Amino acid sequence: MSGPRSSQFSPVRPGSSPVRPGSSPVRLAARPSAAAFRRRRVAAGVLGLALVGMTAQGADAVAGGLRFGGSNVETIQYRVRSGDTMWSIARMIAPGDDPREVVDLLVQAHGSTVIRPGDVINWSGV
Repeated sequence: MSGPRSSQFSPVRPGSSPVRPGSSPVRLAARPSAAAFRRRRVAAGVLGLALVGMTAQGADAVAGGLRFGGSNVETIQYRVRSGDTMWSIARMIAPGDDPREVVDLLVQAHGSTVIRPGDVINWSGV
């Protein structure tokens, strides 16, 4: 039995690993280049910023577009005239907005749903 071994295994060359007959060697994936890492980081950063932007827009939509603080808010003083209603005032003050939401804000600003000629409503456009 000191003769050659059975032919099940082929001799191993230095620096290589043994492979069983009938099977192929498993190749490890090549390591991505530094440029590939940079591209992936840039793509992840862009996706992260997009996610933050969409989250901010969603929060703004949920909050109803409320503006907190700042001096960019214009305050309107409206003096109620005879025949005015909250609905007509809302349509006049904010023609492009949904009147129902503006009426709710006017009621909050005025403190009451009842208005009389001569009342002053201070509305900050929130």
